[in-house]
Amino acid sequence: MVFSEWGPLINGIVEPDAAVTSKYSVLKHSFKDVADYIGQAEFDNTALTYVQTDYMDHTGHGTGFYNDKYWHEYAAYDGLFKGIMDKLIATGHIHDTLVIANADHGGVSRDHGQDTTESNTNIFMALGGETIDNGRRLKGGSNADISPLILHALQAEQPASMTGKVFDKSAFLDQTDLSKKHRDVEAITLTQKGNHADLKLGNLKHLVRTADMRINLAGRTLTDVKLPANSGTKILRQSVKNGVLTLTLSFDEQPSSKNGFVTLNFKNGNRPATINQAMIGTQTGQEILVDLFNETNNDHSTDNNGNGSGNHGNSNNGNQSGTQNGGSNNNNATNKPDQKPSQPDNNQTPTPVPEKPNHGHQVKPTPSKKAKHLYATGKLGFYKSTHFTKSTLHRWFKAAKQNLWPRFSLLNRVHTKDGYRYKVKDLNRKSKTFNKVGYITTNKRLVTATEYTSKVTRVKVIAPKGLNSFRDKGLSKKASHYNAKAKLSVKRIVKDGQHVRLQLSNGTYVTADKHQVQVMH
Repeated sequence: MVFSEWGPLINGIVEPDAAVTSKYSVLKHSFKDVADYIGQAEFDNTALTYVQTDYMDHTGHGTGFYNDKYWHEYAAYDGLFKGIMDKLIATGHIHDTLVIANADHGGVSRDHGQDTTESNTNIFMALGGETIDNGRRLKGGSNADISPLILHALQAEQPASMTGKVFDKSAFLDQTDLSKKHRDVEAITLTQKGNHADLKLGNLKHLVRTADMRINLAGRTLTDVKLPANSGTKILRQSVKNGVLTLTLSFDEQPSSKNGFVTLNFKNGNRPATINQAMIGTQTGQEILVDLFNETNNDHSTDNNGNGSGNHGNSNNGNQSGTQNGGSNNNNATNKPDQKPSQPDNNQTPTPVPEKPNHGHQVKPTPSKKAKHLYATGKLGFYKSTHFTKSTLHRWFKAAKQNLWPRFSLLNRVHTKDGYRYKVKDLNRKSKTFNKVGYITTNKRLVTATEYTSKVTRVKVIAPKGLNSFRDKGLSKKASHYNAKAKLSVKRIVKDGQHVRLQLSNGTYVTADKHQVQVMH
């Protein structure tokens, strides 16, 4: 489907025999036309929706690009575009739509171009959707890359005739990383215990009738797929190719969120199997891209409903990742993207004093020689003992913004029959368990060291009152002050005793505390 405010696009560029429906929109009305179309049944069967608007192009050519008038109109334009995103959210199509917004050219004065050396190459491009790592600044890109981006999202092969490319694959999240978006969706957790792996559904919102999964066996031989007795669960498809198990199940009854819905048994190897892709189908025929969690030795927290403690909160899927600033926007949307590999996480978990496991029995902890601290990056259970149950729960810490992540003092890492646990002290003054000692998960998705230690090139100040830079790594000789949201270039990481500092490109030093700064990609 094509919506356009520019007549030649419909009357000449779109070929007459193409399987495309088109609509001419008057100036500024294309956004509303698209939003109305999203609410119709025809949109459910539309593979690609393209919308072109002349709004900002007319503004730039009429009164000049990038002046006060231009930015004033741009704010209004952004509000109109928000109408499309709001409709995708309201109809639920934000979960199966990839949104690509891009300009057709740059601008200088009242003409095309960017300056005397760049003709039309410096454009704006942004991506948004379920599998996009929102808030990330992308690198590179051109209009020739639009089609390859769409094919990449659909996991379709790119024809050799295409000249474009997927210029920054880090924009796309792997499904195992979607939990960082705090979507309020179902989750599947694979828990490996020796030669057995149990799969469990959590955070159930719908009546689930089927599950389709891809599980990497990590070189192990699958000997048996065991279903719960009298559960009404059936195997519709089971095959192994290139070390990956494809498993499709149907459920006559709602799977329990407390018990596993299938157990995999192996006979060789010791590497853990991992679930990398999965979709569930509901009783109404809805397909849901679930959150995925892989655990070993039951090393994770669960709430009373059997949900993994990786927080499944609400997400704003209308957020976008952008590349270069530029002129007027053309906006493209294509349905049903899938997931792709993501950028590695820079949040490094600490390395406490190691302890020898003793085959599932309780091990007496060894005190750490150096004081260490942790932040909780997601919903986290704080327990009275190493056995995580409702009766031993001190409290839940809710997921929070990075500068408000709950803080703990790390005392030891303990190995138990339930897996590894961190023994910690609650350092959050407003917490009802302040200064109490307890236990939390060692799941690296939920806890992180308090300071960045590697792979830092740019950071954004997230401390509400900003932060100071210093002329020395001991942070005693103040150099300047940076306000919140300031973006800083990092030259290198420097250690100062037990702390880590970031040396900026201007030679001064700032803290590496994740409450104060956030890594930019």
